[in-house]
Amino acid sequence: MHRTGRLLAGAGGLAVASSVFVQWYSLSLADVVRAAQGQVTGHLSGVLGFVTGLTFTWSGWEGLHVFRFILLGVGVAAMLTAASSWWSPGNARGLVAGGLLAAVLAGFRIVSLPGTLDFNLAQIHFAAPVGPAASNLIHVGAGAWMAVFGGVLVMLGGWAGTREDRIPAVPTTMYQADPAPTYPADPAPTYATAQSSKPPPGL
Repeated sequence: MHRTGRLLAGAGGLAVASSVFVQWYSLSLADVVRAAQGQVTGHLSGVLGFVTGLTFTWSGWEGLHVFRFILLGVGVAAMLTAASSWWSPGNARGLVAGGLLAAVLAGFRIVSLPGTLDFNLAQIHFAAPVGPAASNLIHVGAGAWMAVFGGVLVMLGGWAGTREDRIPAVPTTMYQADPAPTYPADPAPTYATAQSSKPPPGL
């Protein structure tokens, strides 16, 4: 793969692989309290007020289940392909498909949140379903957008690789100057000395 494709695919693969370990979702209990204030009163509302500063966060590894392995695999494969010395059009097309898959999966998890999220509070661990009411309170973090952006870069890197592989190599003989014509040198003129048949005078 040529330089442009390598840079794009490598940078995109790094972004996709790193996004799995960056925050994808967050939920502030202050938002939960504000949403519940119309439904709870009295002592319960006062108790909820004490926990408004608590925020739950989930990285891609914690919030995603099967998708995390797919994103991590696409990112590592893109980085290895970009760093390797071998290249073929088939690998470039594979990067296009892998980058598209990563971008689509990340975009899907931005629009449609996971069905359940694990909550860890002190020594209490439980998985809660994410319904329509909770999904409106959960914020999408930078990790999800990193995965989308990285997938697009991987896809563009593979596309650039296929484009560059299709460009035929320009023969170098096209730009070589024609050799200068050579002409045979004219022979040096020869002069024949006429010899007189008459004897020299005095003989």
